[in-house]
Order: sequence, then structure tokens, then C-alpha cells
Amino acid sequence: MIDEKKEDVFRTWDQFMLLLETTKLISFNNPILVEIELIQSEKKKRWEQFYERKTWEPVLDSITSERANEIHIELLLKWEELVIHSFLYLQEARKRGGTIGHKVGPIWSFQKEQKLKYAELLLKMKSNTV
Repeated sequence: MIDEKKEDVFRTWDQFMLLLETTKLISFNNPILVEIELIQSEKKKRWEQFYERKTWEPVLDSITSERANEIHIELLLKWEELVIHSFLYLQEARKRGGTIGHKVGPIWSFQKEQKLKYAELLLKMKSNTV
């Protein structure tokens, strides 16, 4: 069960990174998006190694974006999904006891804090592109 939660987190993170890259490109490398991408990719690489991620799914096959013209909103929704999956992963880790919760907690807290930090800026960018 906990391995499924871990894979949910990383699969959602893959999707989030693809949406982030797409948003960055259509926003002409907006500095805020470049900053978010840099922070996220560094953390993702580090945690994939730390958690010994073993499987990768084709990201494009798993995203169905009906709101291509609202990619900033799609990005925020995917980010929220990532926060939720990492929270569920943390709860599963806590049930197991031991120190695994201390390893999983930083993923959830990082994503939650980063989303809160950038959400308003992304929504402002969206309103400027309409």
C-alpha cells in the first residue's frame, strides 16, 4: 500500500513537471516559472534517488487536459493533486510507525509551502495572458 502511495506522488510529480515545462514555454520563460521549475526539478531528482524510485510511466499518456487555454489553472490543479498524494503517502507512512514518516513528511511540506508561495503569482500570470 505504501509503495502505491509513493508511486502516486511521483507519477503526479511527473505530470506536474510536464505541465510546468509547457506553461513555462508558452509564457516565454517567465522568471517565476523558471524559478519554480528549477526548485522542483532539484528536489524531485534528489527524492527520486533517496526513495529508490523504480518505475516511470509515460507522462503524456496520463494527462488529459481539457483546458489547454487555461494551463495556469491546470498547473495549479496538478500541483494541488501532488500535495494531496504526498499527504496520503505521509499518512500511510505514519501508520507504519518508525522513522519513515520523518522521511516522507518533507515531500508533503515542501510541496504545500511551494504551492502556497507561488499560487497567487500563477493566477496573476493567467489573468495577464487572457
